[in-house]
Amino acid sequence: MKKKARMRIGIVGAGVAGLTVARLLKEAGHNITIIDKGRHPGGRLTTRDKGHGKFDHGALKFNARSEEFKEALDVWLQQGYAQPVQYPGEEAGWFEPVPCARDLAQTMALGLGVKVATEVTSLERDNGRWRIRAGNQSWDGFDAVVLNPPVPQTLKLLPSNHVFVSRLKPIEYDATWAMTLVLAARDGFLDVPFTKVDSGDISMVVMEGLRNGRTDDGPWARVLVHASHSFSNAFLESGEELVKERLIKAFEERFGEVKVLYVSVHRWRYARVKNPLGERHLWDPDLKLGIVGDMMLGSRIESAYLSGYSLAQEFLNG
Repeated sequence: MKKKARMRIGIVGAGVAGLTVARLLKEAGHNITIIDKGRHPGGRLTTRDKGHGKFDHGALKFNARSEEFKEALDVWLQQGYAQPVQYPGEEAGWFEPVPCARDLAQTMALGLGVKVATEVTSLERDNGRWRIRAGNQSWDGFDAVVLNPPVPQTLKLLPSNHVFVSRLKPIEYDATWAMTLVLAARDGFLDVPFTKVDSGDISMVVMEGLRNGRTDDGPWARVLVHASHSFSNAFLESGEELVKERLIKAFEERFGEVKVLYVSVHRWRYARVKNPLGERHLWDPDLKLGIVGDMMLGSRIESAYLSGYSLAQEFLNG
């Protein structure tokens, strides 16, 4: 197979799919520029640290079904950035990032030079090549561009008459509010890492200090609370103080009164894809324009990885 000439490729979004396609294309010898509006690469592979310890407040664990993702997982296991877990009442075959989610994201981004805290505002064609703009900054001369943001943000960047627009417009998302709590420790509190709540305003409670290798370093308990999709969608545009009040009330109604030492909330506006496209990626070979992300196969970490992997393979082998 004839090796492709070295190309300059711009990637918008450094989630799992964006990082995956960037890594594979860079390893194949291409010149990569990857830009993300977040403070850290990784998308929902993210961690907060507010002084009482770390919270993985996005993706918490993942499994591996495909051979492609199993190969990547084997590398992470060997590097010490993932570990198998089986908590009480759960099936085997799950893994979680270690020491925390951000560490796994950072190793995926290592050497890619991700430009963070930079929101791309437009794409332009100029003499057969792409220009990426972010406010008053711009990068020129890209042979190809790959988009990894959620659908509403991707649609703002696509040419309005492009065929991908009609493919992506029907895709919808559920939101999730994530609340991080530091509580005064008390006897008889939750003694399992994960507790699923099947009704009401809360869907899941995670005791961070009970997860493998993670202990609380003081007389407190770190608790992550995921709101239900129904609550999160209904309160999507509500202020943070109201969301905190409602979720703490729902938590106490279920688990009893608590003393809150610290609380914060984060809105995942595009937490779960309701109706994924069902394809691994989209690729326009004429414009050299690709789209990857969880809008393709769903919101699992593996699905995002497969999306980026698949586009990289088509680009390299097509």
